[in-house]
Amino acid sequence: MIFSFEKPRTAFLSSCDLFATEKKPLPGVTVYSDEETARSHSVRRNGMIAGKQWYAAEIPAADTFLYRSKPVAEQPFPVLHSLLSEKSLSMLFAEELTVFRWQLSCYLKDRRQEEAGVLSAEETLAFFHEKRNTLLALASGETLISFVKEKATRKEPEIVPAYFSALGISGIMDEADGNMTFLNFNPRASIKILSIHRDNYAYPDISPLRSTKS
Repeated sequence: MIFSFEKPRTAFLSSCDLFATEKKPLPGVTVYSDEETARSHSVRRNGMIAGKQWYAAEIPAADTFLYRSKPVAEQPFPVLHSLLSEKSLSMLFAEELTVFRWQLSCYLKDRRQEEAGVLSAEETLAFFHEKRNTLLALASGETLISFVKEKATRKEPEIVPAYFSALGISGIMDEADGNMTFLNFNPRASIKILSIHRDNYAYPDISPLRSTKS
């Protein structure tokens, strides 16, 4: 988990979202800032007496999530710091980095050791600086997500969550009408169930198996 300036927050999720098994464009569990939305996403299963069920849960602080609509340059500091780290850039630009290092080694092979060391450090710094500027120019978190997909060698949906999770980023946050929706990439590690909520459900009348007549 990346360092956060904020505290974990309480949010709500439906049992349907928590236990969903269908494939998603971005794998993860969706959590809502308002309880009514989580309740509305809960569905009573056919043939089951139990009513709708949803949960109050503790989730990571909002500044550990990538904001979908914000430019990359305006992301929360903990997220931005992680995105621009050498670890992040080395994963995201792995192919370019491999080519760069080969070209650099060819360029430096006839240089004196001391000179080669200085030039290597300068050129490597310039390479990562250029890649940071590439990310900072992206118009939104959504654009960054698309960029990560394009860079991936394998195109499976799990690639994006795997990349962000490796950086300690909790997931993706959307905001509309004052309510927030959080897509948590690693629910086992980042979601702590606090309480279970259920709709009251009237039990159906059950006919007696035998007649009560004498």
